[in-house]
Amino acid sequence: MSNDTTKENWYTRICVIVFLLFLGALVCCSFRYGTPQYQITTSILLALSLMAVAILADSFSSISFGTIFHLRKEVTRAETERKEAKEEARELRSSLVNLATSVHQSQVTTNISGMDVATLRRVLGVVEASPEEKKKAEEEVREVGDHEEEDQATAAPDVEETWKFHRALRAVIEEDLFRRFLEKYKVPPLELRREVRFDAGIENVDPIMNRTLIYDGYVRTDQKEYFIQVSPISSGPSSMFADRLYVALARVLFYRQVKKVDAELVYLDVAFPEDSDERFSRRSRNRLMEWFQPAVASSLLRVELCSLTSEEFNALKDEAKKKLS
Repeated sequence: MSNDTTKENWYTRICVIVFLLFLGALVCCSFRYGTPQYQITTSILLALSLMAVAILADSFSSISFGTIFHLRKEVTRAETERKEAKEEARELRSSLVNLATSVHQSQVTTNISGMDVATLRRVLGVVEASPEEKKKAEEEVREVGDHEEEDQATAAPDVEETWKFHRALRAVIEEDLFRRFLEKYKVPPLELRREVRFDAGIENVDPIMNRTLIYDGYVRTDQKEYFIQVSPISSGPSSMFADRLYVALARVLFYRQVKKVDAELVYLDVAFPEDSDERFSRRSRNRLMEWFQPAVASSLLRVELCSLTSEEFNALKDEAKKKLS
């Protein structure tokens, strides 16, 4: 209500006072000089009633014609407030339904993992893998993707065909891929953590698999967390590596949902020269990208392809040989 509507109208009040004085004088004259004298007639009662109404009109707005419109405005505003209250009640009911759904999901999570969501968010994290875990992961990679290399090492004892050389070559290629990745996205080298795994919490509460998985790298920024995996350098079956990549993606997805953070798996793929035997075939790469297209579309997986020239690849091989010598 504005101040203009509540401000006293002194002009109207003065007019009412003058009218009351005039009406009072008429009543007195009628009472004193009327015929018969000193008798209260119907006209005097009517005049007194009109004076009472005029006097009370200033105190009781319900009988004041000047405030009838004001009362109608109050009714309109009350109706508007009632509609707003209904809308707020509807939103509150919706919020209660969402809250009940969240509580139910929390109960389901607790039943599966034995821990509530708040505890999960506190315990889940990323830590550096222990030497024993790194060794175990290397053995798994060797068992999965390097059966052909073992056969070649038995037939030809050349150093380039041995497992030790491939392990050294992979380490050199990883360093080169990480260097290119950091330069491309202008990430300080100190921000990169190598060979990390999830904290014990996620292995213990994973409802699908109890397995320690080591990621080749990890970078955390203010907006996002990046788990990095390097592609294999062998030409083994793509389905075997796809299974390993699927597990890595599942862990990142589980971590992202529980921690309520934006996390992504970065797959550093390398394209070797056409004249090299150490290449992940283009057909296998295309098959992997076709399989994991939903993960790419949902920003769970990012593929970074790095092409090596023959000179660059030979230089990396020479560096790997130096490490073995």
